[in-house]
Amino acid sequence: MEKTKNPAAGLRQRLRDETRPFHNALEARLPLARGLLSERHYRDHLSFLLGFYAPLEQRLQAVAGLDEVVSSLNARWKTKRLESDLALAASTSSRACRMEVDLIHRDEAIGALYVLEGATLGARVLLPRLRRAGVLPGATGSRYLDAYGNDAGRMWESFCTNLQALPQAAGPGVINGAVDTFRNLLQWRKRWERHA
Repeated sequence: MEKTKNPAAGLRQRLRDETRPFHNALEARLPLARGLLSERHYRDHLSFLLGFYAPLEQRLQAVAGLDEVVSSLNARWKTKRLESDLALAASTSSRACRMEVDLIHRDEAIGALYVLEGATLGARVLLPRLRRAGVLPGATGSRYLDAYGNDAGRMWESFCTNLQALPQAAGPGVINGAVDTFRNLLQWRKRWERHA
């Protein structure tokens, strides 16, 4: 007897597959991901992220019903954490990204959150490297990188549980939202580099 495929597990795999090219392209452009661990690169990374997160999170917060399908939604916002880290790093950058996609549907917003929550896991990989390099400004200068502390795995699994609870019909919208978010993030990085 053939095992019945779990549509939610299929959605997670499809999200990984569909976003992998954008993830790889973006990672290749990020100095911290390439091992360039300096205070200047750290400040630049935080400024770059804040310029993207602030307008995106503002849009996500306006999506009706998102808090009904994503647990701990208010704990997932990163803008204040990035602002705090930048203040400690003595950066005054205020460039903001002009989003090219409207996240008006809940499914697309969930796709965008998939990208942001995945980035939170990626930040956890950078944290010990930056600590070893002596780059972080004080004990509290890593609020973004260490957003969930020891709960990072639990928060990711909680988000994945939310994905699994979605109806199968939500899949295309979630995938489109994730791909569009990665596409916009990559474009924002290219614009950021041109004006650095």
